[in-house]
Amino acid sequence: MQKIIPEITKVSKWGNSLGIRLPARSAARAGISEETTLSVESREDVVILRKVAKRNKQKSLKELLKHVRPIQDTETAPWLSMQPVGKEVW
Repeated sequence: MQKIIPEITKVSKWGNSLGIRLPARSAARAGISEETTLSVESREDVVILRKVAKRNKQKSLKELLKHVRPIQDTETAPWLSMQPVGKEVW
């Protein structure tokens, strides 16, 4: 486990909020760079910042289907040759 080396920074007013500057060494050690999204937890005299995992952008239907090959006229869709197994109506 890595040894935690405390570094000192000040809190500044930023609009209606407060902001802190992360020392470059601490940010690099934590894998934090500009535009990194962080979650903030606080209790008593402790504030915990955690990186938020990036979510993949939701793909459009066109993107999802771009690798689907249409059935050719000479092929039969597999479900067309299936026989009912219960009380399905075909």
